[in-house]
Amino acid sequence: MKQTHFKSSPSFSDTPLKFIRGAKHSTHTQWELIKTAWQFAYSVLWNNQLFSEFEKQVARDLIQDFIGCSKNQRRMFLQFCQRVIIARQHFGELDSSICLPSLFLDKENPDGFYKTSVWYEPIKELRRSLPNYKIEIKALAEAALEFSEEPTLRNFRYWRSYFTDRQEGVLLDLLTIFCCNNAFKIE
Repeated sequence: MKQTHFKSSPSFSDTPLKFIRGAKHSTHTQWELIKTAWQFAYSVLWNNQLFSEFEKQVARDLIQDFIGCSKNQRRMFLQFCQRVIIARQHFGELDSSICLPSLFLDKENPDGFYKTSVWYEPIKELRRSLPNYKIEIKALAEAALEFSEEPTLRNFRYWRSYFTDRQEGVLLDLLTIFCCNNAFKIE
């Protein structure tokens, strides 16, 4: 009987492993985060408005300036979404004839998106002592990110239950709008 000799190949234990910080959450590229952030802002502030491709691209470029300046782009995405929700709470749904996305997101506009930092900073500060302070707006930002990464019925049902249990009907409506827009690529 002829014996076959196999070349010994390196085992897993022989292969050096690298630890990549933050790799657990790196399912979205920067461009995907920017597209999702635009879709979220559109869903929350300008749903049912029609914008030119040029207007949408300028808005995405301005979002890229905000998200791309950070080493932790996921954290900036979550902050962006929370500030959009805060803007909605203060301004209501924006009328595109009064405020185009490119104008609202422009950092030179003192009454636009950058004004929301005045309202967001106290929330952020209070969360250091009270981690669950206004947690629902953070949860909506996380729900949008999770649903964009994994648009499943199970994921939607989880977040729907979360907002229903907390009697956050407005935030549930915003999540539903975002999920529909995301699933059907409407913006």
